[in-house]
Amino acid sequence: MAHIELQPAPKITPLVLPREGTIANVNSSTYPLPQETYADNDEFKQACVEQVKYVYYQLSGEHLDIELTEGQIYAFYQDAALEFNNIVLMHQAKNVLSSALGTQRGKFDRYGNLVAEAGFVAPGTHTELKYPRFDFGVSYKIAQAIGAEVEASGDVTWYKTAIPLEAEVQDYDLQTIIESQIADSEHELYNIVDLTKGGNIKFKIRRVFYKSPRTMWRFYGFMNGGLNLLGNLTNYGMYNDDSSFDVVPAWSQKLMSQIFKDNMTVRTSHYSFKVVNNKLRLYPIPDGIYPSYMWIEFTLPKDVWADEGSESGVNGVNNFSNIPFENIPYDAINPIGKTWIKKYALALSMVALGNVRSKIQNIPFINGNITLNGDSLINQGKEQIKDLKETLAKDLEELTYNKLAENDKNMVNNAKEVMVFPQVFYVG
Repeated sequence: MAHIELQPAPKITPLVLPREGTIANVNSSTYPLPQETYADNDEFKQACVEQVKYVYYQLSGEHLDIELTEGQIYAFYQDAALEFNNIVLMHQAKNVLSSALGTQRGKFDRYGNLVAEAGFVAPGTHTELKYPRFDFGVSYKIAQAIGAEVEASGDVTWYKTAIPLEAEVQDYDLQTIIESQIADSEHELYNIVDLTKGGNIKFKIRRVFYKSPRTMWRFYGFMNGGLNLLGNLTNYGMYNDDSSFDVVPAWSQKLMSQIFKDNMTVRTSHYSFKVVNNKLRLYPIPDGIYPSYMWIEFTLPKDVWADEGSESGVNGVNNFSNIPFENIPYDAINPIGKTWIKKYALALSMVALGNVRSKIQNIPFINGNITLNGDSLINQGKEQIKDLKETLAKDLEELTYNKLAENDKNMVNNAKEVMVFPQVFYVG
């Protein structure tokens, strides 16, 4: 039988994965990497080359051609390294975000690398590799705000001003009065806030000093016996001679003075006031003689987004998306991470090979068809991708700083329980 020459001759070159890769081909013009990340790292290039051999043997390249190029394997390895980056950096962000809030942000290029610009974290800082000093940032901010409200601490400035009282005038608009004082160039409150910016600047009235009962002075009067002294009531009461006074601690007199003050202001005094929406009503109606002034303390509303200097943190980190974490340097990834990257890249290769083979389900052959395993490869690859992600996420969740502290606590408690049992000594 004569040999048949096909015309025209086939010119299609089969794309088959070679047994080994070549460093010169990594990120070359023939096989460029999708991204620049790690593209210039020699260790990364060598790992890409070794990945070709790994995939070749794992997918039985010696028995059946693998319809992938070495360039695809390089791209899958880079994709796996970036996926490892993403999961680990998210884990680290959970660890340190509370203390990183308000700190300097980073500016990134499209590949996730820091860009040099004034006011941002400099490239090469590698905060993702550092163990931070914890300052309980969120809790501290909340405590600072609460402290300002109860006048225990905080960074809120309290202002004090006098309000003139008028005869037979019971109601006073504190908002209007304070605004007029701020606008008065001769007043001490002049221009403490810019009222020309517009918007509703509502002052927070903290305290009102109206009038105290005249009987208040009696507790500190002459007949009380002097500072830190108290009459011995077993003799003549408060009217005894100079030789029978008892020394008492200062806290006792302070407590007694507070009780006396509360009695005068709550039970005896008929002077009071009510503040609603910065409108003040006095009881009873002022007579215009005494007192002629009353004092109030107030604070200004704070703009939660206003930058008040480097310590405010308003323009700093506010969530995990702008924390200054770069891509983890490939040289800083340990064998545990590199093994995960290798397996993840293999799973990506399986999915890609499955997609190629799924385009032709059956190939005609002598006495039947050859069925390709495209669907099986896709399912296996996706299952491995899912398992690798879930396993890594679970392992990292068990290694958060909070979990480590909990493990240390359990270890200490277990050690205490072990030491409770008496030690048995053999006496010969």
